[in-house]
This record gives sequence, C-alpha cells and structure tokens, in this order.
Amino acid sequence: MISGGKVKVPPELLAFLTQKDDFFIATHINPEGDALGSSFALSIALESLGKKTVVYDRDPVPDFYRFLPGHERLINTHTDIQPQAFNLLLLDCNTPDRAAIENKIFKSSAVIDHHETEKEFGDVKWVEPHAAATGMMI
Repeated sequence: MISGGKVKVPPELLAFLTQKDDFFIATHINPEGDALGSSFALSIALESLGKKTVVYDRDPVPDFYRFLPGHERLINTHTDIQPQAFNLLLLDCNTPDRAAIENKIFKSSAVIDHHETEKEFGDVKWVEPHAAATGMMI
C-alpha cells in the first residue's frame, strides 16, 4: 500500500520474504527498466539477508540496461534449475504466462506489481495500481 508517498509492504509479503530462503525471481518478457531494476534490486536485497536467488527472463538484458547493478545475474534458461525447489517472485507482471513460465511448478508464489489484472495468481499478492512503477514498491 502506498499512502502519503510512503510504501507499506503487506505483512503477508514480509512473512513470505523472511520465512523462505530460495527465490526464483521472474519478470515479463521483453523486459524494460522497471522490470529489470526491480528484479535486480530485490535479488541483491534478499541475498544480503542470506537468501538464495535466481533472476530469470526469457529475453536477455537489452544493451542499454547493462549499466544496472546486478544485470549479470539474469539468466535466460532454467534447464539446470529445478523450479519446484524455489519460491516464485513474479515482478512487474502478475501471471506466469507473461514471464513465459506458465508450465513451471514452484513451492509457492508471490506477485509484486503495479498493473491491475483480471486473473488471479499468487499465494501472496501485492498489486498497487497507484504506484508509477514496481521499482517504487521494491
């Protein structure tokens, strides 16, 4: 929730992030700055807490976003990774098909996004349509 310019993270999401240790962070295909920056920032923050993260997108980081800290974290294939061993964090999109992972099974899932949707996905959801970008929520 964003109130008075301040971000208030839902308690369910805080519990999800603190109680779990292995995260598969994914964002939408053809990622732009918000999707990439949010993913890299959350990965760096979680790893600073001793968590394990994988940052995935079907598409590579565009050259003009390679200045972003953490851009080298992004992988474009997950053949060596067993998604069922991870908790999914879906950023800047709110359905697995937008991230090209619709056929993958994860331990659990959370969505952090500023786009409204008609589809329901995620064990934990934080959708904040009043936020200008997902990065503002991270």
